[in-house]
Amino acid sequence: MNEMNCARWGGALMGDVYRFIDAKCKVLGCPPFPIPHVEFVPVALAVANDTNDVYLIEDPIEGEFVKYINNGSAQPCSFPYDPSSEHIAEFLTFAQHVQFWRTGENAFVSDFQGI
Repeated sequence: MNEMNCARWGGALMGDVYRFIDAKCKVLGCPPFPIPHVEFVPVALAVANDTNDVYLIEDPIEGEFVKYINNGSAQPCSFPYDPSSEHIAEFLTFAQHVQFWRTGENAFVSDFQGI
């Protein structure tokens, strides 16, 4: 249950980042670089009828696993030979700042990974 709640909160915090960006683009215009689109994998709980076992299920993702920001450091991971991943890591660092600021310094996603 905790894992599912964290995924939902993470998705809500990222949604707020994109709403912040959209509002700024309307006032200042869009930046001259592409804004990455990232999202959390949708999750749900499944309960087995015959055993009452509970499972966290999520959409499958395919591709190479990438760690963008570790939860042990605020420094994004470095991708010297992959500008696309470097751009996403920098964007996620920006997202953390927006989340921290917009929640009154109460919350931000500290571990970003994906494909």
